[in-house]
Amino acid sequence: MNVFLKALWVLGMITFTTMLAGQSVVDNPAKPAAKNAGRTVALEEIVTVRDGGEAFYFEWPRHIQAAPDGSFFLVCQNQLLQFDTSGRFLRNYYKQGQGPGEMQYAASYGFDGRTLIAFSFPKVLRFELDGRYLGEYRINPKAGSVNFLDAYGGRCLFVKYAFPAGKVESEVVDMPQVLVLVSGNGENIRELSSFPIKAFVMRGERGGGAMDYLNRLLTASVGDGRMFISHTQEYLVKLYDSGSDRVLRTFCREYDRVPLTPEEKGKRKKPIAFVGPNKKPVIPPPQKYSNDIRDLYVVGDRLWILTSAFDPEKGKLVDIFDFEGRYLDAFYLPLPKNLAPEGYDPLCIIDGRIYAIELNPDETAVLRVFRISDPGIK
Repeated sequence: MNVFLKALWVLGMITFTTMLAGQSVVDNPAKPAAKNAGRTVALEEIVTVRDGGEAFYFEWPRHIQAAPDGSFFLVCQNQLLQFDTSGRFLRNYYKQGQGPGEMQYAASYGFDGRTLIAFSFPKVLRFELDGRYLGEYRINPKAGSVNFLDAYGGRCLFVKYAFPAGKVESEVVDMPQVLVLVSGNGENIRELSSFPIKAFVMRGERGGGAMDYLNRLLTASVGDGRMFISHTQEYLVKLYDSGSDRVLRTFCREYDRVPLTPEEKGKRKKPIAFVGPNKKPVIPPPQKYSNDIRDLYVVGDRLWILTSAFDPEKGKLVDIFDFEGRYLDAFYLPLPKNLAPEGYDPLCIIDGRIYAIELNPDETAVLRVFRISDPGIK
């Protein structure tokens, strides 16, 4: 193959699109465009937050997010905590109860511009980032059982869930993840597209059962109703617009799947529940590979993808795409070894900073903020 034809082939691999279900699919090669891809970036710790004693306490801290004003938040047992950029504790938004400004449990949350949106089913509460309470509303019951995902322009986006019906005692199913858009003080309910995930379901003889999610619905908000979504066990990402209820773009890349580690295989062999009067153990089916995509982050005008690829000397592989779905760069991120499990949502990446929750052997938690040092990242 001459140089000209080879250049055309490479360009075609990067930008090749095909029509599938009415949408463009961008299929990228295994290697990104950046010449220094595969390097290891440096992390500089700039903030450390430990248990605050009387002011606040770390009990199962999870779900870190950075706010538009530079402060950052996390959820703990009966706490929705806010810290400033230096890690100084600012306030706890959680006030137990059912009255105005009160929550029945520590909320899931997000931001609509510079407004904090806290969700404590069935209430949606709004606060200024200085702690001032702005108001609340209750979601119309016809929305069903939902979890909060995103907020923009006075609207909230949720995902609806339900135990899947069926006659088979145990099976792997495509578990619907129906997006629900709520507006008009909770009265306007609009069901949108579904992005199913894989789940193992065990149904009891007399009702009830157990379920184990084999992968998670991963989302990263752009902030204007668009969000990146990963809902498969394989390497595939969709850019979705909730305003038009349309997938704008789907993209992937050639990816060598990563086998489960011995530790992960061991965990998969343990019962997740015991069902029925005979307490039958529920053990999910074996999985050969780790899920390719572990999390998504919108960083400026780029999408960062935390992959399953890991090098013990370098760290976790992070892929960088633009919003057109083109694979631009990749680097290894030396994450803390005692990072909290994925179910805690222990990472947040924004504006060149990484927020990480670590769990010590004695179960105490520490929140650390790192600055990424790598002039090659754009």
